[in-house]
Amino acid sequence: MTQPDITNPARRFRGRAVPWTIAAVGIAASLTFGALWWGERAEDARRDAVEDAARGFLVALTNFRAGTIDRDLAEIRSFTVGAFAAEVDETFSADRLEAIRTNQAGSRGRVRSLFVQRLTGDGATVFGVVEETVTNSASPEPRTEILRVELGLIQTTEAWKVDRVEILQSPSGGLVGP
Repeated sequence: MTQPDITNPARRFRGRAVPWTIAAVGIAASLTFGALWWGERAEDARRDAVEDAARGFLVALTNFRAGTIDRDLAEIRSFTVGAFAAEVDETFSADRLEAIRTNQAGSRGRVRSLFVQRLTGDGATVFGVVEETVTNSASPEPRTEILRVELGLIQTTEAWKVDRVEILQSPSGGLVGP
């Protein structure tokens, strides 16, 4: 039997290279998996934050009472930014707020479903379905409708904020009159 030539460096390295190569591949695969997993968790957290902001806005928008309308409006405004914030102020003008108070108008909404359609960079688009029941003193019976809404959100330094609302199915009547 011949003894292996341990004085030849090429033979010594070849014998040790296989385990080190396997270890290096294993470590690289583990690091890649870890990075992908961490990235997925971060994306899930962003998606959850968008859903929470959208749900909070839809609940605030469709739940108000005449007696608490100023506080309710402040909550709605807290979810908005930019041109849409100005649009909210126009929609809930002083005259509109007075009509809500005078007619004892109110709304109760329940988010039935919510779906993040797009999430890229600092923008998101969310589709929501809300069941809204509207009451007022001029109408003897409450009116229930299903609203289909598309929201545009942007990420600010503070939080995700609504900067666009498109009602895809319009309500059939007003809040303050029959």
